[in-house]
Amino acid sequence: MRDGSLWAVPFNLGALQINGSEVMLIENIESLAIASTYTLSDNGDLIYLEGDETDRGFPKSTLSWVDRSGVETPIEMEPLAFTAPELSPDDSRVALVIVGEQGTDIWSYELARSTPQPYYLNRYCS
Repeated sequence: MRDGSLWAVPFNLGALQINGSEVMLIENIESLAIASTYTLSDNGDLIYLEGDETDRGFPKSTLSWVDRSGVETPIEMEPLAFTAPELSPDDSRVALVIVGEQGTDIWSYELARSTPQPYYLNRYCS
């Protein structure tokens, strides 16, 4: 992340060397000091947080898929105040830290059904 944009550079893992020029992948990604606002799946899909309304300092946001060619596909969902998205190994769910007036909770968001559900029932932070 640099100046609200996500950048990438080709990298040779075997030689531990950069193999080309950096390129900007996505502009205007929400940048929070306490957590990442994007995550990558094992197959290289990118999901990230974008938003402009705030709730306790966190944007109300939705998620988008971005494939390796840069094609962006929004995920239909109600905008929520959340951070730290993490994809499940099979890319079917995203764990989110949802921020509300009573504190924060971890929720599991089922992508195919566009439904969030509490992951922990107890608050871990307020």
